[in-house]
Amino acid sequence: MSCFFSLFFKVEVLALQSLQGNGEIDVSGRLEYVAEQGAFYMRDIQVDALKVERLSQTYQGQVKALAQSLLAEVLSQQPIYKFKDNDIRHQMAKASLKSVTVANEKLSIELDVF
Repeated sequence: MSCFFSLFFKVEVLALQSLQGNGEIDVSGRLEYVAEQGAFYMRDIQVDALKVERLSQTYQGQVKALAQSLLAEVLSQQPIYKFKDNDIRHQMAKASLKSVTVANEKLSIELDVF
């Protein structure tokens, strides 16, 4: 089961010693829960906004495109959250969690009772 959601990151851009600045990036995508792994992944990533101080508008678009490509690659392989196998509460949650959805700004969690 999947749903769309957004994340907000603080970023630091460093390139060629002359391009440098701190900023913010807003990313949206589809949340996917992989039950076998007990892990949540972000899919179909879209960079919605990027603002980096001291970085000219000329480079903002290039940095945004690079950030989208990089985030899509990394977040497709790396879960944004994973239940811990050595924590009994996480084991119980993983065993009972069936699906997670977001609709009308509300998080819905479906549990499977043993």
